[in-house]
Amino acid sequence: MKKSFLSPSAAVASVGFLYQLLPPESRKRPPDVRGVALMHRMLAVLEAR
Repeated sequence: MKKSFLSPSAAVASVGFLYQLLPPESRKRPPDVRGVALMHRMLAVLEAR
C-alpha cells in the first residue's frame, strides 16, 4: 500500500476546515484526547496488512 503524505500547511488547513464543521457547542468543550492512542493502534494494524 502506498502511503500518502500532506504538507504541514495542507494538514493544518484540513484540520481547520474540519474544526469549522463542528457544532458550536462542541467547539466550546475542552478536547478529549483519550481515543487518540486507540486510534493510532488501530491504524497501525491496518497499515501492517
